[in-house]
Amino acid sequence: MRSSTQNRVTKETDIHLSLCLDGGDVSVNTGIGFFDHMLTAFAVHGGFGLQLQVKGDLHVDCHHTIEDTGIVLGKAFQEALQDKGGIARFGSFYVPMDEALAFCSLDISGRPFLVFQAEFVQEQVGSYDSCMTEEFFRALATNAGITMHVKLEYGKIPTIVLRQFIKQWRMPCVWRVNKPAEKSFLPKVYCNTEKETNRMIIFPAIDIKDGTCVRLVKGDYATAHKVAENAVETAKSFQNAGASWIHMVDLDGAKDAKACQQ
Repeated sequence: MRSSTQNRVTKETDIHLSLCLDGGDVSVNTGIGFFDHMLTAFAVHGGFGLQLQVKGDLHVDCHHTIEDTGIVLGKAFQEALQDKGGIARFGSFYVPMDEALAFCSLDISGRPFLVFQAEFVQEQVGSYDSCMTEEFFRALATNAGITMHVKLEYGKIPTIVLRQFIKQWRMPCVWRVNKPAEKSFLPKVYCNTEKETNRMIIFPAIDIKDGTCVRLVKGDYATAHKVAENAVETAKSFQNAGASWIHMVDLDGAKDAKACQQ
């Protein structure tokens, strides 16, 4: 089960969260009714198990409660996804609701970034400050390690627009987290020559250094950084995704001209 339990206590908030990406009961209480409604809908329709209890300084405002919830939820996603093995990394969706249309594109990459484009005509929905929507997504993206682009194409009714922002993030997130990499993900590239057309199959590669899977920047050995712990399990995830061939590179052996990874 891909799950995470997070506890975070600061001067402003006391948050206890349990997340299971493979399903479970849903119970959300942040003290902000509309925020509870949105997070509950996210978990229920996403097929996630979510237990969330938040006590925040709501006598001041909703800022810390919403932002800190985004922080904790992001950390939970990052931990539950582990090495991200077996998931499809990219996802994009347009989601309509009545007169509103919202868009979200995600890359579960480990490189956090948020692009947020929306204007809200109403400052509050109940005790939820509309301006905190961007802060929630920024906290979530930063702590989950997700590149996230969200945009309101059009729409004016505040409750519908804000619901759209939760939904348009939920759809690609659910799709990428719960969808294994497609069996047909290995592309076939046709190279034309003067005499015939040759088929070239591109297959995945695993670079191994000090027994772990790493990635290089422009082939520079000094830039190697770990992306997965276990090379065998990573190879199996590619095999389960439909790979017939895997290119495995022993970087230590290549550097020292001797076999190192046995």
